[in-house]
Amino acid sequence: MSLKLTVLIPAIPSRWEKFQKIYNKLDKQATKDVEVLGLIDNKKRSIGAKRDALKILVNGEYMCFVDDDDDVSDDFIKEILKGMKGNPDVIVFKQRAIIGDMKGIIDFDLKNHNEQFTPNKVTKRKPFICCAWKSSLGKRVKFPDLMYGEDSGWLKPLWQRAKTQYKIDKILHTYIFDPKITEAK
Repeated sequence: MSLKLTVLIPAIPSRWEKFQKIYNKLDKQATKDVEVLGLIDNKKRSIGAKRDALKILVNGEYMCFVDDDDDVSDDFIKEILKGMKGNPDVIVFKQRAIIGDMKGIIDFDLKNHNEQFTPNKVTKRKPFICCAWKSSLGKRVKFPDLMYGEDSGWLKPLWQRAKTQYKIDKILHTYIFDPKITEAK
């Protein structure tokens, strides 16, 4: 059976409960042609090495990353599957961002430049790792072996290669980052 989507969740032991919560939420949404994969380790790998290890396991036509401390809408997978019909290079949407005490909306689009996050506003950015990328593009690029900034190292070549997108005009993903307790150092 051919899979349409692989959702990848890198995790760490200190966020086990959060991992279980997001895994279960995604698993409930998953159809027979969607796989949800997680990788938890004892922090011997960098986040870049962990993302790269997950990426190698992808069987879906599309792939996306959801971190263990993030959240998704109840129709996250359903909306992404709808977006695949035109076979775009990437499926983009809006994201709610919670960074410490600041909140805002991120509008992902291939045409955007990466604006600085502005609280209480809409920030325009290029597609991120939570967006659904065609696996034939994403699997060809290696994540740098870094604890921070590995995402942009993977994304920069994809931004150059991706030509088409399907845009979903709603919030599908919530990014949560607390600089006081982050373990990405």
